[in-house]
Amino acid sequence: MRQPPELGVGERARARLLPLERYCPEVAAEIDAGLQEPLRAYAARLFRPVPPPATRHARAARAHFLSELRAAVEAVAPGAAAAAEREFLARPVIQSASHCQLLLDRSSFYAALVSRMGVLATAGSFLVSYQCATNTLESRPGKGPGWVSAGDARFNVFGLSRRRLARSSVCGVAGPLRLVLQPAGDGRGASAPGYEYVRRVGAGLAGRVFQNAPEAFAAANQALWSRWDHGGRTRLITFTDEMSGRVLCRHLEDEESPIGRLLLEPRRREALRQALRREAEQVAPFLTLGTDHFWLLREGRIRRLREREGRLEERDGGDGFRLPLERRAILDGLRGGRLVPNLFWHFMVAGIVPQFRMLGGQHQICYYPAFRRAAIAALGPAEDEAALRSELAACRREHGWILHVIEDAEHPADVLARLEEGRQLEALDRAFGGCSLGQASGWASVFETDPKWRERSFFHRDGKRTSPA
Repeated sequence: MRQPPELGVGERARARLLPLERYCPEVAAEIDAGLQEPLRAYAARLFRPVPPPATRHARAARAHFLSELRAAVEAVAPGAAAAAEREFLARPVIQSASHCQLLLDRSSFYAALVSRMGVLATAGSFLVSYQCATNTLESRPGKGPGWVSAGDARFNVFGLSRRRLARSSVCGVAGPLRLVLQPAGDGRGASAPGYEYVRRVGAGLAGRVFQNAPEAFAAANQALWSRWDHGGRTRLITFTDEMSGRVLCRHLEDEESPIGRLLLEPRRREALRQALRREAEQVAPFLTLGTDHFWLLREGRIRRLREREGRLEERDGGDGFRLPLERRAILDGLRGGRLVPNLFWHFMVAGIVPQFRMLGGQHQICYYPAFRRAAIAALGPAEDEAALRSELAACRREHGWILHVIEDAEHPADVLARLEEGRQLEALDRAFGGCSLGQASGWASVFETDPKWRERSFFHRDGKRTSPA
């Protein structure tokens, strides 16, 4: 049987996007439209203005979020909170693609670079980034937030033992912690171009003591961002799981908040549970419901919880943890650091209800709209919630793809080492901004190489064309 002819790069990219059209057609269309355009133009569209919401619940949700954003801005740019708030309300966009780790990580670095292009292309100066910290410091040997690589060389970020790295969640590892960037003892990669650069960076970050890993990563990334952009054209604002928890507390204290009602009222929770299960089946394998509502933080790592008879309990037994799903108990758990909101509740307070645009990776662009649909299905029939439901149903384009938009580029340490100190981001903006989105992304190659997308690919494993599923 004759094989069909090989596709050109543009045709191949569009074929890679075919499965994406099933899950998030708006994102697929946006990528397709930008394949031949400069990457800077694609980034500018991601950071286009977002219409302000009309419903009072959405406006209240924005106010709750902004209270935390202002504090985050003041921590890194004293006196700039008012300007940052005005800019954010004009184009409320949050990059939520990368986990909590150093920006020397390849995917994190290039996602931040694309975000910076978008911020500058829309005359902005603040880049708001959410960094999820519920992953472990080591996902597999030598990989994960607890490590930084440069070529074949690996650096232990905190100098922790392998056992502790593998058993600690980023949000749970206890201090005191120091950023040491300690070379692994195998001696590999010592001649790599970026090896000495990482050593120098490590020396510049050493000295400070941190109480937890998210604090350490946020401070280190601020220092790195300033090091790469002496002109200070953009400010990096980090939003954490702890901040999401504080915003959720505000909703729980607000008796009119639909977010609080969904979490506290048993009938609402059941409607939400069923909606989430339906969505998980529809967008599998991109959405997995690992825990009910919150993660339990115990002995340095997160534990899965399940709801049973109006309370939360640890799924695997654990230490017998029980928590009633009542206002005061949840508030105490969040404020005491034992509970961490799961992704659904994070996105509810920091994206869906306040109607901000979320920029994520190749999985998030599928499960984020699924979360929004579940929220719409669970909202009540009262007039004010019906208005919010209609408003949310119209927000179909308020998410986008940013992780792996720059693919197969050199490791950041190798590139940064040879560029003029303090002007690296400017130089890389010029180098990549004029490339087309297709060239920068390897013609959307992640939608063929990612294991979850590969199962739905238009291509056989040998790269030959076949019929889409």
